[in-house]
Amino acid sequence: MNGRRAGTGFASRASGYAILLAAFGALSGCSTQLPPPGTPPEERFQWALDKYNEGKYGDAAKGFVDFVQRAPTSPRVDSALYLVGESYLRGGDQLRAATEFNRFASTRPNSPLADDAQLGACRAYWELSPSLARDQEYTRQAIEECTRMLQFFPASPRRAEADSLLREARDKIAAKQYRVGKYYFDQRFYESANIYFEVVVEEHPDAPVMPDVLATLYESYRKLGFDAEAEHAKQRLLTEHPDSEAARKLAPADGS
Repeated sequence: MNGRRAGTGFASRASGYAILLAAFGALSGCSTQLPPPGTPPEERFQWALDKYNEGKYGDAAKGFVDFVQRAPTSPRVDSALYLVGESYLRGGDQLRAATEFNRFASTRPNSPLADDAQLGACRAYWELSPSLARDQEYTRQAIEECTRMLQFFPASPRRAEADSLLREARDKIAAKQYRVGKYYFDQRFYESANIYFEVVVEEHPDAPVMPDVLATLYESYRKLGFDAEAEHAKQRLLTEHPDSEAARKLAPADGS
């Protein structure tokens, strides 16, 4: 989290958070002893922040929401609402974190923490991204959230972080597409395999898996008797990835 900004005060616009506030009444572990009703707002905020810094993220989330509920006009409302999402994320509840970050970014787009929140949604979904063997819906969600961050907050100091996560997520999708295509290729379903390979070529030309994609696409087109398409894939591999292992293997095996 960006501590440079989250600890400072911002104007409150608490509308749109009624569902969030009500939901905390049904949270598990409601036995958390929050500060007494007469505790001043600044002490409430500090209590929640102390819990956050101690790694007690469930208590911290409840404390920050309690603070917002009792002091909706405080200049620290933005910080508290952002830290609700961050508490969920650090506590391992990435889906709830993504929901709260998205709520923040969409309802408070002019907040100095809006870009942090949008990036938080990207981070949350990326943490949920599974192994290549599994469905990549969360990876695609990470791509969507990171793309939105770059589009809506082009001047954000956290743009580089979003861009890095976006590249990682896109590379993972490319690797997944190649994995599926290679399965069809190994089963000799070459036309089906080529659909996946061509998607990588078209949508992920800079992915690390591209040399393997082009090499397998070359072989697949050869199996189908599409010599022109095969030669195009081969020349692209040799031209764009001449130092790759796939390129080094191709020429000797092809006798050229």
